[in-house]
Amino acid sequence: MRTQLRVAHPTVRRFGAFVNVGGDGNEFAIFVASLLHAIGAHVRLSVGCSSNVTVVGSKPPEVSRWSMSSSAATSDGVHACHMFAEVRLGRNPAKLTPWARTWLTGSRWLGKSYSYRHDREGYVWLNLDWVDSSRVQRPGVPFKAFDTLTTYYPFSLTWEIEGEEFDSAGRARPRITPVESLRMGTR
Repeated sequence: MRTQLRVAHPTVRRFGAFVNVGGDGNEFAIFVASLLHAIGAHVRLSVGCSSNVTVVGSKPPEVSRWSMSSSAATSDGVHACHMFAEVRLGRNPAKLTPWARTWLTGSRWLGKSYSYRHDREGYVWLNLDWVDSSRVQRPGVPFKAFDTLTTYYPFSLTWEIEGEEFDSAGRARPRITPVESLRMGTR
C-alpha cells in the first residue's frame, strides 16, 4: 500500500513489519488491506473519528500515536481516530451467506451477524474491523459509531467523507451510507 500513497506518512511502517508483531487496530487495517490488495481484491480504508472519547487506564490500542495529539485531550475525554478496512464482495448481499459458509468453515461463524455498507454503485463492502480485546478476529463485525468518517479507495486514489455530496473526484455520492447486516443462520 505504501507505493499507492501519494505522500508517505512518517509513522506508517513497512508492510513486513506487521507480520507476527503486535499492533493496534490501525496497523491491523493497513495489514489486512495490503494483503487483500496484493491478491487483487478491491479494498478501502476508512478512518472514523470521535470527540470526547473516554480513556480508561492507559491509552487503548485504537488511540494510536498518530491519531491523537496532546492538544486533543480534554478533561471530558480525547479526540480519537480509528482506521478499519473493508473488502468489496459484489452487489448482492445475499451472496454473503454462501461465501461465509464456504470460506469461514466451522460452527463458530454461524449465528453471527455480518455488517456491511453499500457504495454509490451498489457494491457490498464487508467490514474487516479489529474486534477490541478479542483473540479471534472475524469479518463483518458491527461498525463502530463515529462523529466523522472518511473512506479512502487505494485503487482509484480517491476518498469520500460521510455526509458530503461529492467525493474527491467530484462524483456524486449518497450523503449517508446506511449500515446493514445479514444474520448467518445455523445449518
